[in-house]
Amino acid sequence: MELRPKILIIDDDFDFVYATRKVLESVPYEVVVAFDGEEGLRKAREEKPDLILLDIIMPLRDGFTVCDELKRSPEFAQVPILMLTSFSQKVAETSLALGQGLGLEAEDYIDKPIAPADLLERVKKHLEKRAYKIRALQVSEPFEDLSDSQIAKIVNLCREEVYEAGVTLFHEGDEANTLYLVREGKVALLTRAGPSPTAEMVTVDVITRGRCFGWSALVAPHVYTLSAKCLEKSRVLALARTDMQRLFTEDPDMGYKVMGRLTTIIASRFDATRDKLMRAR
Repeated sequence: MELRPKILIIDDDFDFVYATRKVLESVPYEVVVAFDGEEGLRKAREEKPDLILLDIIMPLRDGFTVCDELKRSPEFAQVPILMLTSFSQKVAETSLALGQGLGLEAEDYIDKPIAPADLLERVKKHLEKRAYKIRALQVSEPFEDLSDSQIAKIVNLCREEVYEAGVTLFHEGDEANTLYLVREGKVALLTRAGPSPTAEMVTVDVITRGRCFGWSALVAPHVYTLSAKCLEKSRVLALARTDMQRLFTEDPDMGYKVMGRLTTIIASRFDATRDKLMRAR
């Protein structure tokens, strides 16, 4: 049975929470609720929601503070947060400055009250972005063998980045801090045909949709063995080495599966690179 997306509502307005929960459960989404900022942080860590609806003005901790703390955590940095508030009506009653929220990384700001259809549309839009990342991970080379729950852990760490044609993402010999997965576009992997720094650059592989590069981020000594350059405008998912290492420590089975897949990928690409370099001489 397909898992329903889980939504966490953090709001101290009991009537609003009750009505919003009914609307969301009609889709149906799985809904978890919290009535202040402290409880919201605890529920987020316990329930691992796919999306958070977060009020700004609450007791104990305001929504700005909660959003900032969540976004600073790798576990929640990529979880959509929709700030939901009647802030303009309450601004005279609070010491919170509107400018406090401008630097936050919340995905959306919604004024209350909001029509149920409009709320559902905004929620659907952000969940679809997340679902697209999940599908991209499920068919990607290193993560093909992972369970849905393991994929869900990784998607929370994925940064989506876009690079124009001609941009070099990293050079051979750079410290390897990031593993990349191509969603759209083409990225060339290059190396020099000989030991001289003036030797011709040779393309040893072209990475297209669903394939990964930068695997040195997960393999000691964590130094890129090739250079990576975009052949056309490319959209990639980026995973930080430190985040993946933490996940592998928490979930050794995930680490075993991913590293097993990488071993196969590396062996295949090594053979292909050797053949191309031999032909280039």
